[in-house]
Amino acid sequence: MKTIYKITLTAFLFLCYISTVFAESSITLSTDNETPQLGETFTVEVQIEFDSLEPISTIRIPGIEAFEQFSVMQQESSQVSGTQVQKTSSIIFWLKPKDEGDFEIWPISADFSGATISSNTLYISVWSGSLNSSSQIKPNIKKTEQKKEQNVKNTEKEWRNQEIKWLKKTHLTWTIIPIILVLFLGGFYFLVQLLLSQSKKTKKQQELPQEIPNYKKELQKIKKRIETLSKTEFYTSLHSIIRKYFSQSLGIRDAETLTLSEIKPLLEKHPELLKLFSLSYTHEFNEKRGSVKIREKTLEDYIQLF
Repeated sequence: MKTIYKITLTAFLFLCYISTVFAESSITLSTDNETPQLGETFTVEVQIEFDSLEPISTIRIPGIEAFEQFSVMQQESSQVSGTQVQKTSSIIFWLKPKDEGDFEIWPISADFSGATISSNTLYISVWSGSLNSSSQIKPNIKKTEQKKEQNVKNTEKEWRNQEIKWLKKTHLTWTIIPIILVLFLGGFYFLVQLLLSQSKKTKKQQELPQEIPNYKKELQKIKKRIETLSKTEFYTSLHSIIRKYFSQSLGIRDAETLTLSEIKPLLEKHPELLKLFSLSYTHEFNEKRGSVKIREKTLEDYIQLF
């Protein structure tokens, strides 16, 4: 059931992911002063809205090198709506013109969810003179406004092209998604059926009566080879059979791996078996060459107990 729960959770998260793929992203350039005076401080702000949780690293704005940069401040905020996470990052640059004239801060481009998003272009017109002097006239505002209008038109055209691309991508994606879901749910159903059938098979196998080993017969096999086995081979085979008996007949868990000192407390209800088991280890430690009689006696004692 835990496996089925994990698969169901995975399917739910997959559907949640699909619903967040198409969150809107945008980049906007703005300034608090399009016609600063030479030597006057102004700001340029980059506002990025995107659906990624990755932090925005320091970015470079093409054309900003025409101005002296004093400071940079970055602010970030996130807004959660249902399963969509929209993140806004604002980067503010404090700038001061180096020369008078007309300057362009070019668009910034970035990839979001497989689509390239571009910002608008900023036009900055720098003029010289005193801020308090009425004799100084700012540069041609009409020319700047015309550039702004043309920039807006170009930006709108680019956004329309991006929207068309996005709609085509969305249409293709939503055509493929039902096919993916059908295949996913079909595979999910098949996997659940397979797990259920394996569970039933395992349960049936557990219900079948287990064959009880004939420990006396196993000991008789060792007895036939008693003279050909080395000390290590004889006692290893003997103790392996006895430990298997402890595990399967007496219910001692992990009897095959427990040490002698760990098994002794578990055999308190079987004092004769405990005594014989401990004695066989003593024989192994003290055995010398030609001690076949001790081996035979040990085997006979175990056979009588079984």
